Amino acid sequence: MSEESNLLSKKDLIINVIISVSVLVLGLILLEMGFNLSFESENETIRAIFEIITFLGEEETFIVFLTISLLAIDMRFGKRLIVSFMISMFFNSFLKDVIKDPRPHGLEAEMGYGFPSGHTQGSTAFWGFTLYYKKNEADSKKQAGIISAICTLLIIAVSISRLIIGVHDLQDVVGGFLIGMLILDLYLLLAPSVEKLSEKSLGLRIILGFIAAFSLWLVMALLFPAGAEAVGQGGGILVAASICFPLETKYIAYKPQDLPAKKKILAALVGVVFSMVGYLGLSEVFDLIPGPAWILRFVRYVILGVLLSLFVPWILKKIVKQ
Repeated sequence: MSEESNLLSKKDLIINVIISVSVLVLGLILLEMGFNLSFESENETIRAIFEIITFLGEEETFIVFLTISLLAIDMRFGKRLIVSFMISMFFNSFLKDVIKDPRPHGLEAEMGYGFPSGHTQGSTAFWGFTLYYKKNEADSKKQAGIISAICTLLIIAVSISRLIIGVHDLQDVVGGFLIGMLILDLYLLLAPSVEKLSEKSLGLRIILGFIAAFSLWLVMALLFPAGAEAVGQGGGILVAASICFPLETKYIAYKPQDLPAKKKILAALVGVVFSMVGYLGLSEVFDLIPGPAWILRFVRYVILGVLLSLFVPWILKKIVKQ
C-alpha cells in the first residue's frame, strides 16, 4: 500500500486553500496600507532571538535535517521529503534569479535576491511535508495535533524572522509561503500516481526518473540562463535521487527505522559528518575547477546526492550491522 495515498485528504486540501487565500488577502491588505517594510526591529535582543530562529531555515541546517531524516529516522520518509523539498527549492532558486527582486536595505545585509523568500519556502516545504507524513503515522489525534502545531509554529517563526531581521520584505515572505504551499500540495496530490512506478522494473524506474529530473534541470537552465547556476543544486540532487534511491531500495535496503535508539544516534552523527564534509569539501574542490559555473554546480550536487543516498547508507549498514 502506498503510504502517500492518504497524506493529503480533501479536507486538508480545502484547509490549505483557505489558509493560502487568507495569507494572500492579508498580505495584499498590508501591502496596500504601506506595511511592506514596516516589520524590521532595531532592538538588539529581539534581533538576536530571531537570528537564532532564522538559522533554522539556512541551507546548512536543512542539509543536516534532511540527512538525519534519511539516515537516522526513516529512509522512506527521508527519500520523499528530499524529493519534495528539492523540487520546491529548485523553483525557488529559479524564480529568484529570473525575477531578480532586490532585497530591502535593512540593518543586516544578505546576498542574493529577495522574491520569493527561500527560508520561508524551504520551511513550508520541509515542515509542511513532515506535518502531513508524520501526522498520518501518529498513534492518536492528540499526537497528530502536537505534530501539526510544532510544524506550523516552525513555518510561522522562520517566516516572521525574515521580516524582523530585515532581510526580506512582506511580499517576499508571502510569496515564499504561497509558492511553497502550492508546490507542496501538488506533490502530495501527484505522489500516489508517481508511486505506481515502484511496480515497474528497476531499470525503467531509473530511466524515467533520470529523464524527468535531468530534463527539468537542463530545460530550465537553457531557456532561462539567468537562473542556470541557481537551479544546479536542486537539479543535481534530484538527478542523483532518481538513480540512487531505487538502487538503494533494491541492493542496500538500509532501514534506520528498525534501529535501536543508540544506533540511530550513531547513524545521525555519521551521516551529518559525511554530509557536511561532502558539502563543504566539494565546494572547495569545485572552486578550483575551471569551466561553466552552472554545469559545475550541477555536477557538484549530483556527487553530493550520490554520497548521501547510496554510499553513506551502504557504510551505515556495515557499521550498525543491520
